[in-house]
Amino acid sequence: MERSCSVRAEPKARFPHLTEAAQCRRRQVWSSAGRLLRRLEASKIALRRSRLEEVQSILYFAQQRYEQEPEFSNAALLGCLWYVLAIFQQDAGRYEDACAHFAAARPLLQRAVCRDTAWEALLQRFLLVCLVYEQRFDDALQLGKAFLQRGRPAALLRLVGEILNQQGLRMEASPGQGRPSFARAAQLFAEAEKEVAGHPHAYSSWALSHSMLGDLAAAEKVAMQAVERCPTPFWVHPLQRPSHFLPQLYSSPWHRVEDFPWMKKLEDHWQEILAELRQLDAADAEPAASAWPEVRGHDRSLAEGTGIWREFPLLGLQVDTESRCPRTWQLLTEVEAIASHWRLCPNEETALFSRLTPGTRLKPHCGPTNLHLTCHLGLEVPTGCRLRVGRKWRTWQPGKCLVFDDSYEHEVQHHGDSTRIVLLVRFWHPQVPLEQREALLAQRLKQRKLKDWTLLS
Repeated sequence: MERSCSVRAEPKARFPHLTEAAQCRRRQVWSSAGRLLRRLEASKIALRRSRLEEVQSILYFAQQRYEQEPEFSNAALLGCLWYVLAIFQQDAGRYEDACAHFAAARPLLQRAVCRDTAWEALLQRFLLVCLVYEQRFDDALQLGKAFLQRGRPAALLRLVGEILNQQGLRMEASPGQGRPSFARAAQLFAEAEKEVAGHPHAYSSWALSHSMLGDLAAAEKVAMQAVERCPTPFWVHPLQRPSHFLPQLYSSPWHRVEDFPWMKKLEDHWQEILAELRQLDAADAEPAASAWPEVRGHDRSLAEGTGIWREFPLLGLQVDTESRCPRTWQLLTEVEAIASHWRLCPNEETALFSRLTPGTRLKPHCGPTNLHLTCHLGLEVPTGCRLRVGRKWRTWQPGKCLVFDDSYEHEVQHHGDSTRIVLLVRFWHPQVPLEQREALLAQRLKQRKLKDWTLLS
């Protein structure tokens, strides 16, 4: 078990060169800081904005004392205060301020981490997180491995596992290069689980490690542990493993087209959509290189085989395609669940044409959230193409829609002999209340950026 942090009492005459009044002021500042951090730790560093003013007030006086007498000040407490302030600012959406304060915390934590054994476990985690926020993953990993040689508390094991996952994802720009990092991360998550079970975020990252290794059975086993052990609902099905999950939404890998009347209109006008699709290719001398860029980022690591995965964005990513595909654009934007998704998620892909050439396989993976559903309208569909969501495989048909929840594990295989193209549309899950959409998106964004889970023991 991890040790609880405690603040050691200072002898009254520890600094004989200071006047009694100065020593008294010094003790008051650091005692206030210590009491604050003990309360935060006792409540698992609950991120409440009401505490921001208290942290800022104590930090102001602590920073003054440190600047006046750095050789006698408590670098551990001051570094922790800067760190906690950064976390609170992240919680308030002040991300630039937060990054600046993580940078301010790091040198103080580096100074203190090898000197203060009472706060050792907390200081180690805080220092690693500061390095992660500064994008210094290699330094964080090297230091994390050194810390693990001195002790292996569950929170540290999980944090180093997180860093290894991040390293693996960055290395997957060259497929297969991240496998050693994912394998080591999975081992650390398993070791942490034996000590302290039931940590929701860790299950998500642990399952990701196994998924990136291609061990779907192990990922499903981890997800089942999350379903069974988390004190509050985190996931509800072992094949539904998004990083952001709203448990009260109806959960099913496949949905009925009949439940969404606007899809019938897409099907009725699919020939018009197909005509605009073909005009895109006719308008470009080299369509594969211009109008159809290859997928980027994490999605690229999902594609394997001899084929190529390309997309033409229609709604989202701040593109303007109304003039090139006016009828398709009209059919999509007159649907409230689509138009609202596009408006509220401008940096995401709400609608696009998806092109797969023969020999392409998209590896099994889970989407990031269950807030939306996905519709595929078949446009050019050769034989030999299929889609699995959950445990069921289905095939596309020209002019017909398929509806599924991409937060479930899904994959695509193209064994045909010509290009497959579908219209892909993301839209709000019908059980997400209209008045809660913006708040839920803000919650999801905060979860991606805020590393409050690193503060938990």
